[in-house]
Amino acid sequence: MNRHLFQGTVPYYARYRVPYPQALLSQVCEQAQLTGSGRLLDLGCGTGELAVRLSPRFQDVIAVDPDAEMLAAAQQKARDQQVTNIQWLHQSAERFSAEPDSFELVTIGAAFHWMDRPVMAPRIRSWLQPQQPLVIMGYTSIWSGNADWH
Repeated sequence: MNRHLFQGTVPYYARYRVPYPQALLSQVCEQAQLTGSGRLLDLGCGTGELAVRLSPRFQDVIAVDPDAEMLAAAQQKARDQQVTNIQWLHQSAERFSAEPDSFELVTIGAAFHWMDRPVMAPRIRSWLQPQQPLVIMGYTSIWSGNADWH
């Protein structure tokens, strides 16, 4: 990924990015049968859209993004909403490491296409607790594109 691709656009992205519908987030939480005491990993967290909005459903949240400007916007969003249970990591998803079975949920919002999918898929599976989901969100149907899914 070009490290400077979004340089200077973060304030606009943070302000005008269409949020995920609350009904979708509620369905994710219901389907994942969240306990309220688990941990969330949000990879490619960007401006914190998922990490901040899902944070009340978790004891701890780890949000990872390679773009420092995006993380700064995410941290500001969390401060504005008085969210204090998120640890922000400035690094790529590929550099992140965790113990097996560490997370109740892993989310990736509009960022999976930036990642090395063949590398990340088995790593994410190992980080998730048994029977818990990886949730990949975007703005189009996976059925309408011609992406090469691995």
